[in-house]
Amino acid sequence: MTRHGNTNRARTFHPNTIFVSRKHANNHGAEAFVHLGLDPREYGEPDFEVHADARWIFLGKAAWSVKNIRGTIAVARGAGHELDVLGGTRLNFKMGFRFTPDRHVHFHGMVGGEEKHRLMRRARGLLFPVLWDEPGATAVVESLYFGLPVLGTPYGCLEHWRNGFTYTDMAGKYAGYYERILDGEDLHPAPIQSPVVRQKKLFDWRP
Repeated sequence: MTRHGNTNRARTFHPNTIFVSRKHANNHGAEAFVHLGLDPREYGEPDFEVHADARWIFLGKAAWSVKNIRGTIAVARGAGHELDVLGGTRLNFKMGFRFTPDRHVHFHGMVGGEEKHRLMRRARGLLFPVLWDEPGATAVVESLYFGLPVLGTPYGCLEHWRNGFTYTDMAGKYAGYYERILDGEDLHPAPIQSPVVRQKKLFDWRP
C-alpha cells in the first residue's frame, strides 16, 4: 500500500507500506518511498515567454490551513503582484471562515486539465509556503515542469528538481518493490511503528 498524507496519531503500518518521499518515509519511521510521477504528455509544451500580465499562483486546497493561503496572499500583496488561486474560493466555510476581499487575488475554484495548465504556462511562479511536513508536492513538480520558480518553506519533501519525477520513474521503482515482495521479502523487517507526524501546531511563518 502507498501512504499519502501525515498521520495525526501513533500508528502501526504494514511492513510493505510505501511512502511518497524520503522525508515522508523517515518521518513515519520507514524507508521505502516512491516519488509521485507525472506524464509530460498530459501537460503540453511549457511556455517560456515572459508575459507582462503574469501572476503568481497558489496550487492546492486553499481551505486546508497547512497550505497557508493567508501567507501566500500576504507574500503576493507585499510584492505588489496579483495572485491566481487554483484550488479555492473567495468565501470559505469548510475549515474555518475565510473571506478574501482583495481584488488582486483571483480565485478559480478546483480547476484541472487544460484550464489549469493554461494558467500555469503564463504564471510568474508558484508560491508554496506550506506549514507542515509536505509529503509529496505534486504542485511543485508540475510548476517546475512549466519552468516556474518555486518559493516555499523548507518543510517536508521540498527539494531541488532533478531526474526521477516522471511516471516511468515512478512505475519502475514500484515494480522493483513489488518484485522484492513477490520474492518473499518484506520492505521493512517488521511492522512500521509510526509516531505522530501531523502536529496540531503549525510551523513558524514570517511573511
